[in-house]
Amino acid sequence: MTESSSWHRTLRRAALLVACVTGCAAPSARSAAESPAAASKSSAPGTLPGCAGASTRIERPADFPARFPLPPGAVIASEERRSGGRIILHTFVPSGIRDVAVFFDKALPEAGYRQSGGESESDEAEANFEDSSLKGRWRARSIDQCPGAVSLDVLVGTAGG
Repeated sequence: MTESSSWHRTLRRAALLVACVTGCAAPSARSAAESPAAASKSSAPGTLPGCAGASTRIERPADFPARFPLPPGAVIASEERRSGGRIILHTFVPSGIRDVAVFFDKALPEAGYRQSGGESESDEAEANFEDSSLKGRWRARSIDQCPGAVSLDVLVGTAGG
C-alpha cells in the first residue's frame, strides 16, 4: 500500500467517524412521498422496517457480478440499465449509514475490489470501487423518518467503459 492510499483510507475513516458522531441517523429530504405516518417505530435487528418502502423485491440480476458483496439483509428493489452495459441496483438495507460504509471497507477488498474516492456526510456515504475488469460506485442514503434502514444504490460497469 502506498503512503498516499494509506492516507486517503485514514482520511475516509476519519470522515465517516466524524459524520456518524455528528448524526448518522439524521433524516434527509430524500423524497416527499415518504411520510412520517409510514415510519416504523422499531423492527428486529437485521429486519427491514416497513417504512423503508421496499414492497418490491427482485433477485440479483444474472449479469450483476456474483462476487460483489451486498450488506446483510439487503433487499434488491429494482435494477436500472444504462448505456455501455452498466447496471444500477436500487436496494434497501436494515442498517445505518456508518454500518454500510464499514461493511464495504472490509468486504470490498476481501472480494478483490479496490475502494477509492469515498466521502460521507450525516445522511449519506459513497465511494468508488474497481478491479481489473469492473468499476463502479456505491451510495448509501438515510431514509427520511425511517431509522434503521438506508437506501443503497450500486452501479457497476466494465473497467474500460
